Amino acid sequence: MIRISIKGFILTLIISLIIAITIVFIASGSRIFIVFSDSMEPTIPPGSLVIVVPTWIKSPEVGDVVAYRLRIDNHASMVIVHRIVAKYSEDMFITKGDAVQEPDPWIVNRSDIIGVVVFSIPFIGTAMLFIAIFAPAILVGIATYQLSAYIQQHPEVVKPIIRKFNSLAKILQLLTNRHNKSNH
Repeated sequence: MIRISIKGFILTLIISLIIAITIVFIASGSRIFIVFSDSMEPTIPPGSLVIVVPTWIKSPEVGDVVAYRLRIDNHASMVIVHRIVAKYSEDMFITKGDAVQEPDPWIVNRSDIIGVVVFSIPFIGTAMLFIAIFAPAILVGIATYQLSAYIQQHPEVVKPIIRKFNSLAKILQLLTNRHNKSNH
């Protein structure tokens, strides 16, 4: 007979729910962005993580916070997260940051809107960015420490390698000396 504890069942249920939400999130085309600017304060402070659903799930309307692509030139663009404050036409919107008095000096076309912000988590974006930047260095540090500890506990493994390096160093020294003597 299979016995499952209540804690095990709840943990399995939570993990299954997280996996299901992740699959739906990815399949729907939803995206996450980190907000760096203070233009949406106090609604979305800098360092917030925003969850954006595509426009086929939620159509952008006046009052929605949207993520859109602002084209800088033919090869570059940037993502801006601002609120729609008015409709310019059926497929064009006027946007502005909540902390800014004036609307943005450009009109946003519906085709440039990536999606509508449905959720934001303050400061989590900064933490994720920090982890993404420093995790490789931390992992290299941990690996170096572990390798050093292993070498200290098992010096017999390293001795043949050191002998080979010493031999290689001697060969390089001989070649360098010969080269220097032939040039003089």
